[in-house]
Amino acid sequence: MISTKNIHNNETILENELSYRNLFNTIEDAIYIQDEEGIFLDVNNGAIKMYGYIREEFIGQGPDFLSAPGKNNFELIKQKLDDAFNGIPQQMEFWGKKKDGTVFLKDVKLYQGIYFGKNVIIAHAQDITKRKKEEEKMQAALAEKNVLLKEVHHRVKNNLQAMIYLIEMQIEKLDDKKVQIFLRELQEQARTMSLVYEQLYQSDYLAKVDMDEYLTNLISNVIQAFSLDKNINFKVNAHNVSLDVEIAMPCGLIINELLTNSLKYAFPEEFEETPALDVELSYESKKITILVSDNGIGLPHNFDWENTDSLGLKLVNFWVKYQLAGSIKLDIKSGTNYIINFTYDR
Repeated sequence: MISTKNIHNNETILENELSYRNLFNTIEDAIYIQDEEGIFLDVNNGAIKMYGYIREEFIGQGPDFLSAPGKNNFELIKQKLDDAFNGIPQQMEFWGKKKDGTVFLKDVKLYQGIYFGKNVIIAHAQDITKRKKEEEKMQAALAEKNVLLKEVHHRVKNNLQAMIYLIEMQIEKLDDKKVQIFLRELQEQARTMSLVYEQLYQSDYLAKVDMDEYLTNLISNVIQAFSLDKNINFKVNAHNVSLDVEIAMPCGLIINELLTNSLKYAFPEEFEETPALDVELSYESKKITILVSDNGIGLPHNFDWENTDSLGLKLVNFWVKYQLAGSIKLDIKSGTNYIINFTYDR
């Protein structure tokens, strides 16, 4: 005779199983319960809908039953199942094959769990085929955009190079030294802009400029143009900072102008030391600091550089204040030192 207590226990077990089954099947994604070897002990309606098999066809099978032939690494899958069973959550992509033969890609997350008192693996899977196709389309579109952008950079660089060459031709025809110097300065401004596009064209990353490489090339060009065969020592340190193109360009023009001034005025014939130029660019706490220094004769203590007649310094002041929304200070205690600060939230 069955006791009332046993009947109550059986009813409780049945109620618990029904509650579990209802909860299990309310999850739209596919859920698989697997033993230590990866054999399916149970699946929810989401898994049935995903593959098209009935529940009984899953039970007792392993991951190979659901796999698209030749598209999954089962040694890796076995390792991930072992790790998940031992309490280390795992994630992987799995190529599945539905009952109707459709091949699709799913994202699978594996966790340790308990199933009616037994340690098991709980697998949660989502069909990501559509998402992957969209990602591939976006990658293709991005690659096409990058090709077009590289071509734009290349053409802009070529146009600037043509302008530099035409200016050089005019310089060779002129005898007026002042006009020659003016055109040489104009030429170096064009070259400064050209360097940005040349670096972007050669780079895999088309939105930012590596300032170490850019400034090293820039200062080399300026020295070559204005050193008048003097031996110039120079140092560049941009602390591995990369800047957006629209910020790198005015920075380059400012530094070009300040270096040009140093080479023109800081080292007269009677200067006995070895001329030296120093350019440093750093980024900290959302602020860029640029230091442009020389060890030359310096400027007069009463020199008002912000109200000078020098077109170059007027341009520097304009670029700093209106293009970079920054500030610039002059230190003439030893040589000439310009300190530029502006906010940059990268």
